[in-house]
Amino acid sequence: MLNKIYPGLMSKYNENEPLFSDLWKSQLARGLIKSRLTPAQIKTMNTEELIREFKKRGCSLIPRWAEKIGAYIKRMLYPQDEILAIELDLVNRDLNLLEALEKEMSMVEERMIQEVKKTDSSFLLGRIKGLSDIMIASFAGGISRGLLSLKAR
Repeated sequence: MLNKIYPGLMSKYNENEPLFSDLWKSQLARGLIKSRLTPAQIKTMNTEELIREFKKRGCSLIPRWAEKIGAYIKRMLYPQDEILAIELDLVNRDLNLLEALEKEMSMVEERMIQEVKKTDSSFLLGRIKGLSDIMIASFAGGISRGLLSLKAR
């Protein structure tokens, strides 16, 4: 969908490099989606106007990135705004769903960590280099389930 709205945004061709390294993880990319601005609208804006539009949606944008987005958009060939309005609605719904799922996952992960703190496995939290608390909680949960199934046999 985003390729319909912002053609070539993530394409590598000739000398072109994608504007964002990871479209769904980049807060700037999310800000662009949330702004609901079409390429034609962005093309007519100066740096301050683009920053203001991002801010209206609760997203921060520094002047360097505003200029970079503007320059990138000016090179695009894009459809008319009327066609893009529906696509912008759909991609914003997808982004809202993604953010809701990320919030739920964060709550579940925090609960997992809190539950591990109540067990003998809590001594592992923060002690194994390279493993996050959620990785340790997942490991501890997997081990305890495995031990429970062995006891049931």
